[in-house]
Amino acid sequence: MLSIIAVNLCPTAHNSSRIAIGEMTIRINRSASKIFVVLLLVYVAASLIHFGHNAEFLADYPNLPTSWTRWDIYAAWAVMTTVGLSGWVLLSRGYQLAGLLVLVVYAAMGLDSLGHYVVAPLSSHTVAMNSTILFEVIAATLVLISALWQIAERIISKKIANIEENSELMRSPPSYLWVLSLQFHLKSLSIQQHQARSACIIIRHAYLI
Repeated sequence: MLSIIAVNLCPTAHNSSRIAIGEMTIRINRSASKIFVVLLLVYVAASLIHFGHNAEFLADYPNLPTSWTRWDIYAAWAVMTTVGLSGWVLLSRGYQLAGLLVLVVYAAMGLDSLGHYVVAPLSSHTVAMNSTILFEVIAATLVLISALWQIAERIISKKIANIEENSELMRSPPSYLWVLSLQFHLKSLSIQQHQARSACIIIRHAYLI
């Protein structure tokens, strides 16, 4: 009975603060997830606009290989988008780190559009070409930064949680250890009382003899 009372009298304000911080973190993560979804959708739209413009006006883009066809451009966009979709499926099914890493690759693929300026300077492209290229690159950069930030946040949060858990275990032993300690002291007290009673009986017998 005493062991149960000892355990039940140990709630701490630390647990309440951790719960409050946890709830606030969940709200922040939900907001960040919504923003990330919006960035992904904008990026998908930006890449479709650029690849579509590139495919339909392929002959006007300077210094691109003459062997390319409009269907090659659309196929490249389909492959690229499949990578992004795979990352999103992994992320939505709970494989957060793997999903984010795949989305980092997907975002990095969007930066490949800067290759247009490797084969020809910006001035050689039309306003429409530059607009679609830069729109995709900016959207890809935002997705890349957001994905890397979430990866770093998850790694750091996990390390902090492990440190807090280990420090709490070192600071206060588990409740069952307190129970065992209390039971041990009670048992020792019972043994001492029994020994004292036995000693009294022996002394009384010796006195009677």
